[in-house]
Amino acid sequence: MEKNRIATNFLILGGFSTAAFLLYNKFKMTKNFNWSEVSRSGTADSLGINNEPNDEQKANAKRLAVKVLQPVRSYLNKPISVTSWFRSPELNQAIGGSASSHHMQGNAADLKINGNNGDIWKAILLSGVPFTELIIEFGTLDNPEWVHVAYNGRNERKILRAERNAFGGVRYATINENNLRLIV
Repeated sequence: MEKNRIATNFLILGGFSTAAFLLYNKFKMTKNFNWSEVSRSGTADSLGINNEPNDEQKANAKRLAVKVLQPVRSYLNKPISVTSWFRSPELNQAIGGSASSHHMQGNAADLKINGNNGDIWKAILLSGVPFTELIIEFGTLDNPEWVHVAYNGRNERKILRAERNAFGGVRYATINENNLRLIV
């Protein structure tokens, strides 16, 4: 009852914009990335899997958003869709993810944009953001199906190209960053 009275008085006194601002920022990690994107998973929802990160995984997700995703979003000056970010071990197993996936620590995100997804990896290289791992996933080099980027605090700059083989498996080939920069 007391909470409702305080909230009502807050709104009556013209505090709505302040309340909305506080609520809005509670869910924002950066200008363009929200906490809801971190654990969102249709697969987890349909299978009833808990996909909520712990505090350490949230801190990792925040670092990825601040150090990599937001600068790339700002560089591109267009929205980026996060198709996969944090994955609990149970969810990662359910989708057939790697046992050592950076997603399980909140350190990785799979990204798409409206248009050419190749612009994402190009923006990552050209903007100079740090990254641990960059995977150009399937499709063509110029327009992959999605781009995976991971950052665990170490700027290792490992670049891979994921391709499907004739038997339905996946092959990863290492790409030299200097060679990739030649086609940017």
